Amino acid sequence: MHCAPFFLSPRRTRMKKVLSFIFSLLIMAACTQQKTPLTASHDILDSIPKERPVLEDKYNLDKSKFDKVVDIIFDNGAVQHSKLPQGVSAQIEGGDIRLASHISGVEFRLSGFCNNGSIAFTSDSSMLVTLGGVALASRKGTPMKINCREVAFVQCIGRATSYLVDAPCDAKADTVKSAAALETMGEVVLCGGGKLALCGKRRYAINGIGRLLINDIVLMVENSVRDAISMVGGIAFVKGNIHINSTKDAIKAKKGNVLFLDGNISLNATGEKGDGVQADNIYMYGSNVSIKTSGDASRGLNAKGSVYILDGSLSVFTSGSATFSPKKIDYSSNACIKCEKAMYVGGGYVNLENSATAGKGINCNGKLQMNDGILLVRNYGEDIVHPTIADAHASAKGIKCDSTIAINGGKIEVLVFGKGERCEGMESKDEIVISGDA
Repeated sequence: MHCAPFFLSPRRTRMKKVLSFIFSLLIMAACTQQKTPLTASHDILDSIPKERPVLEDKYNLDKSKFDKVVDIIFDNGAVQHSKLPQGVSAQIEGGDIRLASHISGVEFRLSGFCNNGSIAFTSDSSMLVTLGGVALASRKGTPMKINCREVAFVQCIGRATSYLVDAPCDAKADTVKSAAALETMGEVVLCGGGKLALCGKRRYAINGIGRLLINDIVLMVENSVRDAISMVGGIAFVKGNIHINSTKDAIKAKKGNVLFLDGNISLNATGEKGDGVQADNIYMYGSNVSIKTSGDASRGLNAKGSVYILDGSLSVFTSGSATFSPKKIDYSSNACIKCEKAMYVGGGYVNLENSATAGKGINCNGKLQMNDGILLVRNYGEDIVHPTIADAHASAKGIKCDSTIAINGGKIEVLVFGKGERCEGMESKDEIVISGDA
């Protein structure tokens, strides 16, 4: 069946020719300004770490190297230990025990229950701490401290869950900046395949100076007054199932990077300016990561440097509102992903949903490049304007980038449902280039 053509009057014909001419000029102008052919990729990032990191051998637990065993048994308000090998010493006071090791190859095996006790380790060499269903709470301070010059392995075994609870009775205890359920100094590896539950009622669940690797463990942070896991160095998720609830940041590397290699990670941050992950740089080579933030001016991923997503699955849901600073006369907005430098998507699945007022799906101060993968952005937020200061405002955007946005491949979908004249899907202060097989 053939459809009859539309018949135009002379006036409508002239109007059609004018519109066609204007449209041709627009096409010519766009082609003149086009700097990169649509058939070629537009590389804007000098170095992209595409290779998946390989775990150094020293971070893999070799149980055969720990042939000296010390059993430590907690019995409510008391603690006792087995015979100590030469080079290991212990001090006991009530339910508190301090152990110092000057030799290598020592395994400390913990068991029992104590509602007011603690254990502290100091070791010159690599050490192994085995938790076999121990439940340890401290009313006065940190239930477990580890100070190791080399790598310290914390192994959780068996079906029973091990508990470390920081629950002080001291009214001034919250002033202790290092307060945590597990306090570490040096490099620590959590492993063993078992379950570990932490509760930081003063400040942190885990607080440490050094690096932390989470490898094959079920880790649950039921509550933390501030950050759940706060390390000065980097944090790597190698394998395991992690469930974290926090008031401030769920994962924080103060002066290091966060790497996601494998495992299932669920993060929930509820406080104002509480981030799911905060680090210098964030690398995602795998893992299934789900992040939810509900505090004002909170972010799912917050990088002082760059964010690189090469594989895996990332879902971020943010809600709340922007916060206003009278000093800066400016708003601080929520974002699913915030990075001060560059962002790269080279694979995987990324699903970002922002319902915060004046929030962003992606807020990037540098360049943004996508070569592969799936990126879905949905923003339900609305613009906000200060009631008395006209120049103070914040807007809801799907993707906001202060430099070039280059989409070379993959699939990207940006949907913005908010209200306001500044509400936008994609914004670049430089240029937006869509090329290659996008």
